[in-house]
Amino acid sequence: MSEKEYVLQEIESEDELEQFLRLRYEVFFNSDAEMFISENDQQIDLNYYDHRSHHYGLYHSFDGVKKRIGYFRIVVDKRTMADQWVANISRRVGLRHLAGFRPRSTLPCFNAYPDANLEEKFYSRKEIFGNVGEASRLMIATNERSLKLSLQLLKMALAIGVMYVEHAFVGCFQEHSKAYSRLGFEQMSGTSLFQIDLPNMQKKGMIMYCRTKDLSNDMKRSLRRIQVQFVKDKVLRFSA
Repeated sequence: MSEKEYVLQEIESEDELEQFLRLRYEVFFNSDAEMFISENDQQIDLNYYDHRSHHYGLYHSFDGVKKRIGYFRIVVDKRTMADQWVANISRRVGLRHLAGFRPRSTLPCFNAYPDANLEEKFYSRKEIFGNVGEASRLMIATNERSLKLSLQLLKMALAIGVMYVEHAFVGCFQEHSKAYSRLGFEQMSGTSLFQIDLPNMQKKGMIMYCRTKDLSNDMKRSLRRIQVQFVKDKVLRFSA
C-alpha cells in the first residue's frame, strides 16, 4: 500500500466524531481562522451547526493503519444522525452552552456576514427552490497539507454535498476563492467582501455560491464519478 493513500468516509460513531472535533480544534486554533472557534480547556471545537451536519473524516492510510488528518462537514437545514452524538459529547465535556447556542442564520456563512438580513434576501428570490447547504470547517493537518490534497478534498466535499443540496455555499477568505471558482462557485450575488479582524492582521472574507444544476456538464460528470464510487463503497480511496 502506498504511503500516499488517503481514505475519506462519513464519520459513523460518536467516539470517532469526538476525535475529529478535537483535531478540528487543534488545526483551527493554530491557523488564521482561530477566531471562528471558541477557546476552551477541553480543546474541542463544537457549535450548533454540528447538530445539523453530515461529518466526514480524512485519513492517511499506511500498512493498514489509518491516521486522522482532515475533515469537513456539510451543514444542512435539518438535524442529522450526528444530532444526538453532538448533544452527548457537549454534555460529557461540559460545553453544552456552545453546542446549544442557536445562531441567527441557517448556515455559518450567512451568520458571519455583516448584513443580518442576507439569508432573508436570499430566500425572497422567486427562483429559489430546493435544499441549501454549506461545506464548512474544511481542514487538513499542517504536516499533511498540500495544494493537491486540498484541491482534491474540496472537490470531494462538493461532490458529496450536491447529493444533499441544490444550493451550495462556502464562506472563505478572499485569497482562497480561486480554488472554489475552479469548481464552479462564484461570489454570491448581492454580497461584497467583508473585513475579518485577525490577531495581527486583517483579511477579506467572502461568500461563494453555486446552484448545482448550473454546474458545467464536464464538472457534473467529474462529480458523478466521485459520487458513484462513494455511494457504492461508502468510502473514497485516492492518492495525492
